[in-house]
Order: sequence, then C-alpha cells, then structure tokens
Amino acid sequence: MRFFNRSRDADNRKYEYNERMEVAKLGRKQSRGSIHATNADTVNPPPTNQASKERVHSTCAEMVPDRKMENDTSIFDSYRTCRNLWAKTLFCWATSPSHCHNLLKILHNGDQQFLNRILSALRSLRSALVNEITNDVNGCHLVRKLVEVGNEDQCLTVLKVLTRKRLQLINIGSTSRGKIVVQKMLKLYNSFPEHRTILLRSLEQDPLKLAVDRDGQSVILKCLRYLSSDYCEFIFETLVNHLMQIVQKNTSHDGFGGVLLVRQCFQVAPDAYQKLLVDKITDHALALTKDPVGHYLILDLLNSSKWIEASRRLVRKLQRHFSDLAMQHFSSKVVHQCLIKSSSIDIGMSLDCIVRELIRSPLFPQMPLNIHAQSVIKSACALSEGKLLEDLNEAIRHGN
Repeated sequence: MRFFNRSRDADNRKYEYNERMEVAKLGRKQSRGSIHATNADTVNPPPTNQASKERVHSTCAEMVPDRKMENDTSIFDSYRTCRNLWAKTLFCWATSPSHCHNLLKILHNGDQQFLNRILSALRSLRSALVNEITNDVNGCHLVRKLVEVGNEDQCLTVLKVLTRKRLQLINIGSTSRGKIVVQKMLKLYNSFPEHRTILLRSLEQDPLKLAVDRDGQSVILKCLRYLSSDYCEFIFETLVNHLMQIVQKNTSHDGFGGVLLVRQCFQVAPDAYQKLLVDKITDHALALTKDPVGHYLILDLLNSSKWIEASRRLVRKLQRHFSDLAMQHFSSKVVHQCLIKSSSIDIGMSLDCIVRELIRSPLFPQMPLNIHAQSVIKSACALSEGKLLEDLNEAIRHGN
C-alpha cells in the first residue's frame, strides 16, 4: 500500500511539474503568430472546425502580448475557445512587469467586460498558481487592483478564489506580498456581511500561524484596526492559549513582533480577555522575566495602576529568585523596577524583604562584580534607609 501511495505522489508531482513548465514556456517563447488586430474589423472569426480550434489554441499558447495591449482588447475574442490557456496566459501577464502594468491601466479605466474576463480566467487557475500570483512582486498589485475596482459580486468572486482550499488565505497572508492583498480585503470588505463572514471563517482556520509570522502579525493588526472586538475573539483566544509561543517567536527585524502584538491586543480586548491575558502573564512570570522581549510584558504589568493585585501575584512568583535574576541582563531590569515599586506601594513584598533576600543570598558576594547586578545594588542603596542601608553597606564591604 505504501508503494502505491508513493507512486501516486510521484505522479502528482510530475503533473504539477509539467503544468508549471507549460506555464513558464508561455513567458519564454516569442510570438510566432499574433492574433492581435490593429482594427476591430480585422479580427479573425471564431474557428468553425476542430483543426482551426487547435490552431487557435497553439497560437494562444505561444503568444506574448505587446506594450500596446491597453489599447487593444480584441485578443479576448477567442476567449471561449481557449479558456484554460487564457488562464495560464493571465498567469504570465500577472507576473510580468510590463504586462501587469498594462493590465492595471485597463482596470483603472473601468472596463467591466475586461474585468469580468480576467476574473473568469482567474477562476480557471489552480490554487497553487493563484497563490504564486498573490505572492509575486507584480501579481499582488493586480489582485489588489481587482479588489479595489470590483463591485460587490466581483469582489466576492476574488474572495472565493482566494479561499477555495483550507488554509489558502492563511498561507497568502503569511507572505510578504500576499499580506497586502489580505489587508486590502480587510479594509474594503468590512462593510459587506457576506464577504466579512467568508474572510473571518478563513482566518479562523489557523490564527496561530499568523500570530507567529512576521507578515501574518501585520494581518492580525489590521483585523484589530478594521474589525470590532466581537469579530476578533478568535485572536484573543489564540493569544491566551499560546502566549509564550507568540512572545518567544521573535519574527520581526527588531525582535519585538510578538510582544507588540500582545500589547496591541491587550489595549483593544474586552475586560474578560484582558484578565485572562494578565493571568497568563503572571503564570509564566519567571520565564517571561528572563526572556529578551517577554520581560517588557512584566514591566508593563508592574507599571500598570489597574492591575495591582496581579502585580502582587507576579512578585510572589519571583520571590526567592531575585538574586539570580539580578545578575542577568534582561531580568535585572525587572528586579530594579520591583525595588522602585516596593518603596512606594504594596506589591506583595516590601523593599526591606527584597533587599534582605539579596543580602542573604549565596550569590551576593558576586553581585558587585557583575555589571547587571551593580545597577540593582545601586538602586537598593539609593532607596534604602536606616538600619536596612547599614546592613546593605556592611554586606557589600564583607563581600569585597
């Protein structure tokens, strides 16, 4: 049985390879017989027998349009007889800089008949080729133009083409150029209930893939911008269930992609989801404190006046780890902030408790020699008073 499965997979790969080679051949060959007509009266009549149909198919397969295409749309007169080949020809046009530019010009002029024929050709393409068009440097602008200039029914056609297969829209939104198309649809389709339903149903298939991807994160941010919080519940649930995976997946150039996404979602989320996110942050307080970007979420929670009780739970999670955290680059910032907050408000541990935990730690003699712990000790000395300050100075002298 395994042998037959391998054989079937090999046949499928061979079929896809042959089809891709056929499409690539369209763009490489030079025109040996153009069916362009300089005058509408000179257009060849439709074929009347099988032999002439085959000649038209062959001509269409070898044709490469010229730069005057925006003034001559008669090439679509034989569209009905070679629909599949026209779909493949559209693939070559969409991925060619000059030809795609001409298509954009025609669409900008508002030729509805031309638009409908392009949509029909787009429907005839396989999903893999549609995905290549949306991820192409030129093709993505063509698909975005179809979304912009189309009416409600035409836009629905584009949306259905991009959502024919499971996870198709997710894969498109996770690419650098495909995300432009998805963002444009989120902006324009928000006012159409049917379009919005199809769009959200496709995005709900795997929001985690978008959340951990640099390009996908920009799609989620557009969802938060253009959609109400009621339609974004699947995003909030994904953040709550996969917070650590999203935060620690540093996909952006500056490494803050996941944290920025969590911050933005936290600002627009309802109170119920905010509480769930805060609980999740406190549950993973120790791991987030040591994380290069996750510690910013801990600092945000400590600086928030709305979540005092959550800050107390967070500090209790860090108890008995302050000396170790003080000697690390990122977590030392959290210890420094805990010292400042404990001197002014009740965060579950007083300043005296935190400083004395540092003094009693076996690691304290090494702290004055550690570049990160030095700033923590300086803050402790600046905030301490009386007997606590004397004990701290004595411990520093004894350690040296």
